[in-house]
Amino acid sequence: MKFLLGIICVGLLTLIFGWILPWWSVALAGFIAGFALGEKGWQSFLFGLLGAGLTWLILCFIINSNNEGLLAEKIGILFNGLPPIALMLVSALIGGLIASFGSLSGYHLRK
Repeated sequence: MKFLLGIICVGLLTLIFGWILPWWSVALAGFIAGFALGEKGWQSFLFGLLGAGLTWLILCFIINSNNEGLLAEKIGILFNGLPPIALMLVSALIGGLIASFGSLSGYHLRK
């Protein structure tokens, strides 16, 4: 139950911090959730990865659909023809990894 709560907490904090802070604030969201809810190291790492990764993936899909895929296609051309879906998955993976390392750091600080 705490695992699901951790995923939701990281996702909501990522969304809130994304409106007012820079992109790297996803690490802060993971840190707070890992400090408050982490019971094991691997669990903290996974709920940081899933919470922020899914949030960034959903936001990428929303942004891509709002501009009809034009921006993702143009950026994909810069990366040797990377398709828009791959670009979104890479963005989600980067955000998820940053949050997961923040979450793991929060867990270890509390421990």
